[in-house]
This record gives sequence, structure tokens and C-alpha cells, in this order.
Amino acid sequence: MRLASLLIDAGRANDALTHIRAALNESPHDVEALGLAAMAADLAGDELAGFAYSGALRAAQITPAGPVALPVGAIVPLTNFADIDGCTDEKHRLERSLISPFRLRRNLPDGVEIPSGVLLYGPPSSGKTTLAAAIAGELHLPFVRLDLAERVDPWGAAQPGAIAAAFAQAGSQGPCLLLLENVEAVSHRRLQYTPHGREVLAELQDAMDGHDPTSLVVVGTSSAPWLVSPTLRSPKRFDRLVLMGPPDVEARATMLARVLGEADGPVDADVRSVAVGAEGCTNSDLRDVAMRAAALALDESSAMGSLRRVRADHLRRALVAQSRSGFAWFDLAYNFAEFTDDSHEFDPMFDYIRRHVRKSPI
Repeated sequence: MRLASLLIDAGRANDALTHIRAALNESPHDVEALGLAAMAADLAGDELAGFAYSGALRAAQITPAGPVALPVGAIVPLTNFADIDGCTDEKHRLERSLISPFRLRRNLPDGVEIPSGVLLYGPPSSGKTTLAAAIAGELHLPFVRLDLAERVDPWGAAQPGAIAAAFAQAGSQGPCLLLLENVEAVSHRRLQYTPHGREVLAELQDAMDGHDPTSLVVVGTSSAPWLVSPTLRSPKRFDRLVLMGPPDVEARATMLARVLGEADGPVDADVRSVAVGAEGCTNSDLRDVAMRAAALALDESSAMGSLRRVRADHLRRALVAQSRSGFAWFDLAYNFAEFTDDSHEFDPMFDYIRRHVRKSPI
């Protein structure tokens, strides 16, 4: 921070931002760092970043009123699409349907609208939350996160007010992204017999109906989209659904290499060749594969009395023992969606199953 201040004084605002972002990676809510970031961005002529940092600074200085405390306040994400491996189709769809319209929101051509809400759905550990943060990064927006599963449980311990508070807090930032995780937690099927369940669902519906998509981007995530109430998957609410499949081959190779690097062990393997055969593995599956392969190499080192590198055969043996959560999720999802969806909302999911899971006409 001291170096950043000196760089600003020397007229090197862009260089100062590099050091401030490093500080914010460690302490995203640091008031001093956020204030200095807003100043440096303004001096560098980056109006959008300056606005985002100023909004995050206001959030860091404000404690939400009332009994509702949000899990995470507004933060400025430091990642964008370029920082995320794979997800080529998902990035393209989001760029076309959300990011470009939002950037052009004051000069949109006739017939083009900003979606009221985007629902990212797919297997657990497929990177939905990471992609949502990258959307905020692409738009230079701070974001507020609320995990709906933490606010509602099947036994009726709902907390009315949390959703309205999240929308109010996000709206107070000016342009902002609101991330609502586990949207399926607020659904008719799960809550229709609970004391406050219908109130919470109505609260979310009212909040979605009342927000302005030109200043508040709402992104939801769900690992069980068939449980999300159809009243939420409707125009002016979550009117865009984007499938997040398991990582593609490039992302799988990067994930394996990264985990093996974190394990700090010697590697002698063509990681990409192993990644080709790991289709259907989620990020957590790949982490398990890499750690199991490292353990196999360690066992071999102990038996041989010398350090053994992680080889491709270690990775392949670990992969054979690993379940593929992505494919398991698609089998479950198909059985639900096939009999509950008449609107073609889940057609991209059925198409993915045809091409990657069952590889035959459904």
C-alpha cells in the first residue's frame, strides 16, 4: 500500500493499481485499499473500475441495518473470463445474452433487452460461482453474494427479509451484480409445507419483479434446476438459463496440473493425455484424481527408497478409481427434467447428454 501511494504521487496510477489489487486479493474489504483503488482508477482514466471500487468502498463502510446480516458484503472481483479455463460455450452465451447488452444498455437496438436474471445450472463443483464472479469482473462491477440454502432449510427455519436486504444492499452500490446461490432452496416443492416457505418465495419473486436490470445484474446458481419454481424461471425473473457442464479437456488438463503443482511433488506425465480420458469429471473429481496419483507416487517412493515422480500411469490408475460426478448428475437430471419440462428450457442439457454422456439419440 505504501508503494502504491508513492506510485500515485509519481503519476503512475496504472502501476499503483497492480499493487493495490494484490493487497485486495488478501483483504477484499480493506477500506484503505478500496479508497486508494478508487483514486488510482480515476487517475488512470478507468471510469468503470473507479465506479466499482467506490461502490465496494461504500459497502465496506456500511453495516446492514436490522437483524439480517449478509454472508459476504460487496466485493470487487479481480477475475474475468480470461482467467477461467475452458467454458467456451458458456462464455459465448453470456457475452451475447448478458454482457454485451449490459455494456450497451443506454444504446440498445430495438428488440434487444437485458435479461432480468441469469440462472447458471449444472453439476456441483462445475465452476458456477467462479463464472458468476468473472461476469462481475468483465463488467467491472462489485458483487454481493447470498446463499439461499443458508437462509432456508427443509424444516421451515426460513429467514424472511434476507433476500430483500441483499437486493437493497446491492442496489445501494449503483451498478452491481447480485449472486444468489442455490436458488432451488426457494421452491414450491421444498417449502410448500413450511411455515415461512411461501413468504420467502414471494419475497424473491417481488424482488426480481422490482429490480432494474440496467443497474442490478442478478445471477443465480443451481445444482437442481428442476426444483426451481417455474414462477421463477419466467420472463422478468430468471429469463435466461445457462448450462455449466463439467470442465472441457483444456480445463481438465489445467486443473490436474495446478493441483499437482500445489502438492509440490515432481511430475513426469503428459497431463493433457490423461485429461482427454477424464470426461465427465468435475473440478472436485479432478482434484481427487491428482491427489490420489500423488499418494501412489509417494507409496512407490517409500517402497523403492528413492523419490518417484508422478507419472501418467499413476494418474490413470487414480482415474479408474474415481467416480465421474458430472455424468452421474446428468443421469439424475435427465430423469427429472424429461418428465417435468415442457418448455424446452433444458434442451441444452439434453443436447449435452446426447453428445457427451449417452452419445446416442434420446
